[in-house]
Amino acid sequence: MYLILALKPPNDYVFVTEKKSWPDAQKHCREHYTDLASIQSEEVNKNLSGLIGDVSAWIGLSRDMWKWSDGSPFTFRAWQVGRPSNPRGKEDCTYYQNHGWADNWCSELKAFVCESGKKVQVVKITMKTSSPHEMEDPAIQAAMAEQIRQRLQNEGQQVSGVTWRRQADGKVFHEQKNKEAKKKQKNKSEL
Repeated sequence: MYLILALKPPNDYVFVTEKKSWPDAQKHCREHYTDLASIQSEEVNKNLSGLIGDVSAWIGLSRDMWKWSDGSPFTFRAWQVGRPSNPRGKEDCTYYQNHGWADNWCSELKAFVCESGKKVQVVKITMKTSSPHEMEDPAIQAAMAEQIRQRLQNEGQQVSGVTWRRQADGKVFHEQKNKEAKKKQKNKSEL
């Protein structure tokens, strides 16, 4: 079995005052920095207030299964009272204002917050397991990601999060075939 995971460095943020729609803000952040901001703690949430003041600004959270644009886990929440509410329908994107989050149409023009140029590092890990089916259990994946994060931090790596990268088939883990098995499979397909 092997997996691919993304190691996310600690966040630094850039406030962009130019107003854009959420998709355009995301595109800008991905082209010039890393991605729209993902907020993983109360400390970071408070720090954004010092960065942007009382301006409303897009962050990287969308109603697409309520997940962060950069794929990091959605565990911390700082919704304003009564939000997300979606009163006008299709309020699928999230903005930050006055220490809290609210939902709005993605087409609205707002300033936005990007994560700085620190890149996500993608790592491929090979492992042996006796029960490959259990590896797709989200609880097991979360526990493994936390153990990997802690081990990397113990080794002096600055990592704020570990996330699994899903492949096109939706799976995180894939069985690794050795060279001989691949050769046999190729020969079968040639027959």
